[in-house]
Amino acid sequence: SYPVILLGKNGGVNVKVKDSLHLNNEHLMMKVGVVYIGRKPKTRELVASVYERIARALMDKHDGGGGGSSVQFISFQTQAGSCESIKAKIMNPMDDVDLFVVVGSSDLPFPHHLDYHEVLRGIITKEANALAMQARQSAAMKNGIAALFEVLAGYVTDGRRRGAMLLYISEDGMEEALASIRISLRHALYTARGS
Repeated sequence: SYPVILLGKNGGVNVKVKDSLHLNNEHLMMKVGVVYIGRKPKTRELVASVYERIARALMDKHDGGGGGSSVQFISFQTQAGSCESIKAKIMNPMDDVDLFVVVGSSDLPFPHHLDYHEVLRGIITKEANALAMQARQSAAMKNGIAALFEVLAGYVTDGRRRGAMLLYISEDGMEEALASIRISLRHALYTARGS
């Protein structure tokens, strides 16, 4: 197989990858669902803080990288109990979501994060290991402890719906992780959905 750059009518000289129609759709709205895993209670301040950090990372164009998306938040849920119950929080609102960001709070013990990682891996249809590695490395550059976190990225669907990307990341270094893969996330979603 060979990579293809899909260009509009004005394609021509000095073509760059960012000129591709599927990578340069500036008005794309990314619908995001958030699941926050941790002991912190769901307060207005927590929701606002997490939303702001995710939106800033996905929309940021100030680093010269471009490729930011408009973000619409669909849901915010917290998770503190059984690992198995997180499946329903991902699968139920799937029709309305393009990206699930599952945030692992720094207040949970490391073994709990590994348990959640395994449960979430079980619902992923197509893993995106390169995305996970890029997100992990970028988070670790900001906060060294984030290198220990098992980042997970992939496509989730139950076969009847169009599906969504899922990203399980640490709260430590979350912005850097998301910013480093924001363009690739959109491309991975298009590819997995067959768009």
